[in-house]
Order: sequence, then structure tokens, then C-alpha cells
Amino acid sequence: MIQKENTAKKGDFMSSAYYYLTDDEKDSVGWLGGNAPVWFDDKRDLVDEPGCHYGFYCTFQLKETGRSLSIFLPESFDRLLDDNIYPNCSIKVFAHPTQEESSNDHFRLMPEKPKAGERLTGYQKRFDYSRPVLKKVFIAPCTERPEDDAVFLTIGDDIFYIQDKDYYREALIRDGYEIWGYINEEGYYPLVREKEFIHGNMPLSFGAMYLYQKGGDVIVGYWQYS
Repeated sequence: MIQKENTAKKGDFMSSAYYYLTDDEKDSVGWLGGNAPVWFDDKRDLVDEPGCHYGFYCTFQLKETGRSLSIFLPESFDRLLDDNIYPNCSIKVFAHPTQEESSNDHFRLMPEKPKAGERLTGYQKRFDYSRPVLKKVFIAPCTERPEDDAVFLTIGDDIFYIQDKDYYREALIRDGYEIWGYINEEGYYPLVREKEFIHGNMPLSFGAMYLYQKGGDVIVGYWQYS
């Protein structure tokens, strides 16, 4: 069960900024799925690691700076699961100039293929590993307080925790980080009801990632799933 920590004043909607997913590019501040921004075309060594390829998850522009944040996930779910908490969280965040989507699909998030020699289930034999995990959709600001399951990205202190445990935050707080926002896979559902844009499993297994900042730098502190 998702637990909510709301430190905003009652009725003060603008204490946090909320963003939802939409097919409409108008008024959008970024996108989920598809290819990474052009800025990453020559950044493979920065994003990928030896033996671990990363896939592009989303990008969104920050109003206060005009720059963007882009988030990448390891395509290995074992790596994602093993390194899920600061200081070893495997999810990467990059701040960069806002640019258009690249035509280069090197970082497109693809399903993790079975390991060589692994015995395949009937589902794995039928599964199309050539299709991306996510169809491209856009991220747009909410103009009124949204329903809880409509929010994809929250920037501010109106936070829902799947597992509200202090040990997730202790090292971050000790090192001077503060909560900045979070991304919640429940936010897929307004679109899922209308169209199928997830191929296979959700990247975070119906989970959420929690964003922290220190001195203007934003990281993923940890991610959780139910």
C-alpha cells in the first residue's frame, strides 16, 4: 500500500508541481520513452558501463533553469534491483541543455533478453524482444490538482512512499540531500486505460523513484516497488 507524506499546507496546490503523461505534445516539458535527447549522441561512455547497457527512461525541462534532467535505467533488472539505494543507486540522472529527441536509438529502453543457455518459458519464447519497453508519450504540467493516480512526476514535498522506512533516507540526509520530488508508475494508468504503451513489464515493476537534491544537483536516491 502506498503511504503519503504531505508536508504542504492544506489547499496549497502550488507547493508542489505535478505533471502527467499525454499523447499531446502541446505544452509538454519533455517525454517518456522514445530516444534520448540529441545531447547524448556522443555520450555512450558517460551513460553505459562495462557489461551494463543503459536505456533512456524520460527527460523533462526545469522551469527555473531552462535546462533538462534525463533519467536512464540499467537494462539488467538484477542490477536495478541489487543497486536500488544511495550511495549505490544504479539509476542515473543527467542535467544538460534542453534539446530535441535524437534519431539515434542506441539508448532506447529495450526488454532485457534472456541470458545465454537460460531455459525459456513459453511466454519468453513468444515475447517480442525487438519492441521497446515504452512507446513515446509526453510529460505536461497539470493546471489543477490531479487525481492521485494521474500524477507521473511530482516536484516538491507532496510525496507518496511505497515503503516509508527511514533507512532509505538516512544516508542521503546525513550527506546533505533533501527530497526534491518523485516519479510514480501509477501515473501510467490514465494512458494505459486508453492505449497499450508498455511492452512487457513496467520498468520499475509498478514502483516509484525518489529524487533528491544537494546544491542544485539532482539524483535518484532510491527506488521502490510494491
